Amino acid sequence: MKTVRVTPVQGGWMVNCDLAAPTMFSSGATAERKARELGRLMARVDQTEILIHDRQGLIVGSTVMGSGRS
Repeated sequence: MKTVRVTPVQGGWMVNCDLAAPTMFSSGATAERKARELGRLMARVDQTEILIHDRQGLIVGSTVMGSGRS
């Protein structure tokens, strides 16, 4: 299973995933949209979990996408 995470960083939000370079966003909503977009793409090949963290680092949302079958 692959993972996409949205985590707080100074000045915004970071999207990290197993297959791409980390990307920073000033808006949490924009970071979540990007994480879901990456999750949909990654789910074409492998089951993918999206984890959303709040400013304290706690997981406040999670979604699993895909079956891992093309």
